[in-house]
Amino acid sequence: LMLANRNRKKSAYTFTFIYILCLSGIIVITAIIAHRIDSKFKESIVEQWSTQLSSITQISSLNIESFFSKFGDNLLTISANPLIQEKALSAKHDVNDTSFCCIRNLYEIHQNDINAILMQDKNGEFILGYPEYLFENSKHLRRLGNVYPFDTFAQGETYVSDVITNNHNLQFFVISVPIFRDNEYLGLISWVISIDKITKKYLDPVTIGQNAYLWMIDNSNRILAHHDSNYLGLNSWYIMKDLEITQKVAGYSTEKSEIYLKESRAFFEELHANNSGTGRYIDFAHSNYCLATYQKIPIYNNLWTIITNVPYTLILEPVKKNTFKVYLLSGVVISILTLLMLLLFRLQRSAQLLAKETEYHIELAKKAEQIKEERQKKLTAQIDGQEIERKRVSREIHDGLGQYLLALKVRLEELYIKIPKNLATRIEDLRSIFQKTLDETKRISNNLLPISLEELGLITSIKNLCHEFKINSNIKVDFVSHGISELISIKQKTYIYRICQEALSNIQKHADASEVNVQLLGNNEQLTLIIQDNGKGFSYDIGYYTKGNGLNNIRDRAEILNGSCEIESTNKQGTNIKIRIPLEKKYAKDNSYSG
Repeated sequence: LMLANRNRKKSAYTFTFIYILCLSGIIVITAIIAHRIDSKFKESIVEQWSTQLSSITQISSLNIESFFSKFGDNLLTISANPLIQEKALSAKHDVNDTSFCCIRNLYEIHQNDINAILMQDKNGEFILGYPEYLFENSKHLRRLGNVYPFDTFAQGETYVSDVITNNHNLQFFVISVPIFRDNEYLGLISWVISIDKITKKYLDPVTIGQNAYLWMIDNSNRILAHHDSNYLGLNSWYIMKDLEITQKVAGYSTEKSEIYLKESRAFFEELHANNSGTGRYIDFAHSNYCLATYQKIPIYNNLWTIITNVPYTLILEPVKKNTFKVYLLSGVVISILTLLMLLLFRLQRSAQLLAKETEYHIELAKKAEQIKEERQKKLTAQIDGQEIERKRVSREIHDGLGQYLLALKVRLEELYIKIPKNLATRIEDLRSIFQKTLDETKRISNNLLPISLEELGLITSIKNLCHEFKINSNIKVDFVSHGISELISIKQKTYIYRICQEALSNIQKHADASEVNVQLLGNNEQLTLIIQDNGKGFSYDIGYYTKGNGLNNIRDRAEILNGSCEIESTNKQGTNIKIRIPLEKKYAKDNSYSG
């Protein structure tokens, strides 16, 4: 009996021990699961806020970009008005002239969105503008007359000045379009717009939540728009530097302050490097740790950035309420030992979902690679098709229209010999016009597919291209070639010729250069094309935004030839384009390309 009691007690202790051990394990597992649920919910809330903030930021940036586009188009239309051109040419100084109804009407229509409209002659003197009181302050006019660091403007271009701050801490900028007539620069017509008007129209009405708002900086980090006017005109980068110096943010521990400030520094570094993104930083206006999105706005020759932020305290309010519910439910679940099987099933299910997700990502990666290959094939087919069509049209012009024109020229020469002298002058004019028509036909045919590319080779073709460019643009061109083998395929020759042609066209249109250097270098492994100019350059990086197709066409053609395209450019220091094309056997032997 004593032995039986002893065995029962031993069994009871063992059962109790196992029960406590199992219960402890369940408690620990349940607590871990509850924490994971809480974390997932937190991640879901943050992701929802990120999506919402990105949408708000993108919509606001598009609105502001559309605002600039509208007023830039207005100025382009006005600058083409003959009356405006005549006024700029006469340079009659009368800022209160009411006879120019088109300008006055335009001002009255948009006066809620703009501050002033004004016109300057080619010497920078103001000759017309509204409202009238703006022109009573000569000091203010002098400041408006010197908003651009240059005095040479391109026809058909729109310019936006840097932001200016007046004595009343009002920030404003100037949108200008040059006035030309017969390629002669006559002056500028400009809008004067305060940042405050853009802020009130596109940023202030956006409601997100307590201590959440949109603000804006220019490309030098100066704060253009902020709900706290004390920060207007200050440099946001220096403000964050000041916070880093203190190493302590109000309301946070030293450890958290260091973490948050480190993330803030990383956020602003990413903001400089990318066109858009999401990150975290300390809001210096409220000392709040915030989730933020940013979007850069290309404004003609300027670049602004909109930042939208929301404090994590606002984001995590639903999470705090949900946490209590999660742990309460967990306490109930802990009392049910059968939950162990459910948890095992849950873990197994999670493993299956993870495996499916892994397979999905692998499949997604394969599809992405396929899409890339398809794009490459389509791009190659498109450009090859263009070259083939150019060659076909060029041959039809040369073999068809060209032959007819030559026959007509012979007949016209015969007629010229036989006609009376009193008709000679008219026939001479006809001969001149016909010769110009014949020359223009040859030029179009040669531009579609240079005959010299097949007959004379790549080096001579590019040399002729540089010579024509020099004649048409009055820009000095130096061409150097070395180590080029003419055994490369006609496809490579055509693409390299087109790349050089596109680059020279861009230089003539945009660079304001006086000298261009073209180098064509080669060896047994690769061919290198270098095109340098001493023009005004531009701010270029990998994410460079361009509305035109010039640089895109150059990059695409280089990519089709398995080559690389490197572009280096800085403002006022020119541009350097370097194309490297590998000379693999499959290219060296491919001379059957007909495009």
